[in-house]
Formats: sequence, C-alpha cells, structure tokens
Amino acid sequence: MCNETKIVKVSELYVNQPVILEGRIFYALQDLPEQQSVLLQRSDGEVFISLFYDDEVEVIVMDKFRGFEYVSNRKNNIEVDLPLRATKTSAGYDFYAPYDIEIKPQEKVFFWTDIKSYMKPDEVLLLDVRSSIGVKHDLMLANTIGVIDSDYYNNQDNEGNIGICLRNLKPSIKLDGYETITVDSKIINIPKVIDLTEQNTVKIKAGDRVAQGIFVKYLESDNCNSNKDRKSGFGSSNLNKEM
Repeated sequence: MCNETKIVKVSELYVNQPVILEGRIFYALQDLPEQQSVLLQRSDGEVFISLFYDDEVEVIVMDKFRGFEYVSNRKNNIEVDLPLRATKTSAGYDFYAPYDIEIKPQEKVFFWTDIKSYMKPDEVLLLDVRSSIGVKHDLMLANTIGVIDSDYYNNQDNEGNIGICLRNLKPSIKLDGYETITVDSKIINIPKVIDLTEQNTVKIKAGDRVAQGIFVKYLESDNCNSNKDRKSGFGSSNLNKEM
C-alpha cells in the first residue's frame, strides 16, 4: 500500500486520550508505554499506524484501508474480475472461477485466484463458499474456512495470491440392493453398487461465483501472542521466524 511517513514527537499516550499531532487530534486505540506499536484513530475517522521509538513516533498515513488487487505474477492466463459484493449491504465479496472446473464426487480441486487482498493489521479476510454453491452442489472449502491474514499481502513467496480448494461432498457410489448367489452350497449376498461419478460431478463455468470473502476485525488476548514475522506465503505460518 502507498503510505506517507511522518516523524513527530509524543511523550505519553493512553487509550482514548486525545493527542494533537501536527495540529490534528488523535485517539489511541492501544495503551502506551510498554508496547512497540500502537494504532491511532484520527477524530475524523482516518486511521494511522504508528511505531514508537522512545519519545519519537513514526506516523504512517494509510491512503488505503482494505480491498483487492491483481497479483503481478499470475498463475492463470485469463482475466478474472475482482471480488464484488452482490448488493450494497452484502457482507461477502464474491470470488469468481478463473476457468472451467470439474470436481468429481469425493474429490477436491485447488486453483489460484490471482487476486490478493490488503487490510488493516487488526483485520482478517475470512473465505467460505457461497451459500448457493454449498446448498445446491454440496461443495465446501477443503479447509472448512479460509483465513487470509493482513501480512499475507505482498509476501515474498507468492505476493499474497489467494488460493481456493473446493471439495465435492456428493457420494461417488450408491448401494442398490443385493444379489444372492450360491457358492459351494453357501448363499452369499453381494451388494449391487451404482456408479454415480458422472451424475454427481460438479461442473463450474469460468466466471461463476464460487466463494465469498468477509473482512472481520479480530481481538488479541492478554497473553499467548506472537512476535514473529511471516516467512513466506501459502501455509507458511508455521515456518515463521523471530523478529
């Protein structure tokens, strides 16, 4: 994100205590001292991220807060629309299939969206299937819910490319009674099975809305937090290193 950085002086800062920086009024969203970082909320609603070093504060003015962009190094040679809300009050931003997809019953298919998302540090983008996809086609996300952290954006591994993996929950076979046969004077019941692979294969067309993303704020606990940085991209949170 394009941010403007300014250095100003401040002595003490406590939550909800107004502070004047460069002639503008700010309110702290976290207490200081004994924290290396703090969020400032300007009185007109604009948010500033601030990093404190002794009595100097580096104020990063954010001109963008949350949204979607295309990654520069695309996996697909197809133009895909950015996620869009269906109505003005919809919570979810719909993600579109980049190409035709077939998912056989009891199987899963992974694809890259070629889209990345930026947001505030205390926010997360949650992904789930669209309700119509889940109800009509018995599809779900293979990881049940997608969690896109703010530091996934522009990571050095894949630039924050969001991947989606859909699983088809429909059965691949169906029991259709039993066939009785006699072997060496013994009666054996053999199950008769119908192959439902073709019938229950879900076909998704390029451009179909398959998932939705919702921006949500999260809270930190008093303990059990981390001081680690993201190391790379998809599935890398367990590979983080200490700052």
